[in-house]
Amino acid sequence: GGVLSRQCPSGQALSGITSNDKVDRLWGISCKAFKENKTCRWSGYVNEYWGTIDFKCADNEVIAGAYSVHSTIKWRFYCCSAPGFVTFNCKEEPKINYWQENFRWTVPSSNFLTGVKSFFDYPACRWSFTYCQMKLFGMRRSMTRFADVP
Repeated sequence: GGVLSRQCPSGQALSGITSNDKVDRLWGISCKAFKENKTCRWSGYVNEYWGTIDFKCADNEVIAGAYSVHSTIKWRFYCCSAPGFVTFNCKEEPKINYWQENFRWTVPSSNFLTGVKSFFDYPACRWSFTYCQMKLFGMRRSMTRFADVP
């Protein structure tokens, strides 16, 4: 088995996931624009050997990478935030695949991936994703005009 190690470039977040239907899944991960000025961190492993995943990044963080070693099917995720941006209107996508089925899932436009769930029944699993919109909150533009004070 191999290793999946994909981290979106700086200023991007994960935008889609594809997988084949084999036990030795081949993964594809795509990225889209997020914010250049971001803070990121890798999670620890979020599941046990062949264990169920129920992971969400911390509040106001989005997923920008994934890491898994096939021999253990243990996962880690790369979570990022940007100053002044908050998540809202979060939704959970129902299970997107059946056992040992190909899938291709794209984060809905104007949304960002924030969580991952998997349901294992060796040797296969089903996947579900949580995604949110983001908005700028509590920051003002630095284009204030000053009037002369009489």
